[in-house]
Amino acid sequence: MEGCQKEIRGHHGGNLVRHFFTQHRAEYDRIQERTFSDKNVNSLTEYNKVLECCINLVAIHGRPLSMLEDEAFQNLITMIPNPGLKPNIRNIRTCIENKAYDVRKKIYEELKNKLVCLKIDVASVKSRRFLGINLQFILDKKLELRNLCVVELHERNTAAFLKDTVLMVLSRYGIEPQQIYSITSDNGANMLAMSRQIEEEIQDSLDDLNNTEEQVEESDIIFSPADGQEMLDLVESLEFERENIAQPIVTAVRCAAHTLQLAVRDACKELEPVFDLCRRAVRTLRTPNGHWN
Repeated sequence: MEGCQKEIRGHHGGNLVRHFFTQHRAEYDRIQERTFSDKNVNSLTEYNKVLECCINLVAIHGRPLSMLEDEAFQNLITMIPNPGLKPNIRNIRTCIENKAYDVRKKIYEELKNKLVCLKIDVASVKSRRFLGINLQFILDKKLELRNLCVVELHERNTAAFLKDTVLMVLSRYGIEPQQIYSITSDNGANMLAMSRQIEEEIQDSLDDLNNTEEQVEESDIIFSPADGQEMLDLVESLEFERENIAQPIVTAVRCAAHTLQLAVRDACKELEPVFDLCRRAVRTLRTPNGHWN
């Protein structure tokens, strides 16, 4: 300590701490406060790591939220530096919702004023039906893929219901229907009808926009001659933005893999007698002593 002339007996650390406590109390308190603050920061950092792992258990690895309330899991949580902070169902659910909001916000910023291609499919698993929506777009001259949702369906897979579900999912990401360039799906009649209905929805929205613009007459626009250049600049910018609006044409693309699968299945029907003969031959050869019969 600068200016201190007192010598400390021995080389034990406790003597140095006692010296600071008795002779330099202000400096001692400052060091203690900083040490306590560092411990709190480290504890909070460790807690955030544990919280992140709990989120991954539920959101990525598919573990139920109820696992967070199990006694064995709570005993593990007590091993973190600050036992007063314990993850539970409520704060983990809140963290997952916040993470999901951040992901949607990032995708919204990436897709702003960009054309997108949708890939839509419905899968059935043990009497449960799920709708999956992937999205492709160009970012920095590279083709990017984003998953928008895998949502369970509780109604019949009608074209109208699928259309409403798709538009609802897009609205959560701030994606306008006018941004859709193509929709890739299987050859199901409901999927193709859904694409047509989405195109009709886009056409109706653009017709409403055109009708609103026609209601604005020239007499309603009042400006002084001094503002003429500013108005011209404004009109030019509006025309430029209007040119970038996607036309109401949604290309319905039939999935090539699904089409190939249907073609192969139809071809296999004609060869079914041959396949049946092969199955019987394999069954006979696999049976012990069957080849002697």
